[in-house]
Amino acid sequence: MMYPLVIIPFIPKMFVSSLLVPLPAFCEDDELECANHECVSRDRWCDGEADCVDSSDEWDCVTLSANVNSSSFLTAHRSAVEHHVCADGWQETLSQLACKQMGLG
Repeated sequence: MMYPLVIIPFIPKMFVSSLLVPLPAFCEDDELECANHECVSRDRWCDGEADCVDSSDEWDCVTLSANVNSSSFLTAHRSAVEHHVCADGWQETLSQLACKQMGLG
C-alpha cells in the first residue's frame, strides 16, 4: 500500500527529511486509490473512461473491442498506450498482463 507524504513547508530544509510523515490510505473498501491518491469506485476501474484525474484507473487494463470491424478484439492498455493483441510490437509481458486481468494467470 502506498502512503502519500506530507512535508511541513515552513521548516528549514535541513530538517525536512526527518519530518516526512506517511499518511494512511483513506479510500473506502469499495474504492481503489489512484496514482495521485484520489479514490474511485471499484466498478469504475478499467471501464474504458478515465475517472482519476491522472487517468491511472485505466492503466494496465485489458478491454474487449466493441467495434467488430476492429483489427483486434482484445486491447491491453499500458502506460497510456493501446496495444492490440498479436499486432506488431506485441510483447510477452502484455500477454501476461492480459491473462492476469482476465483472471487466468
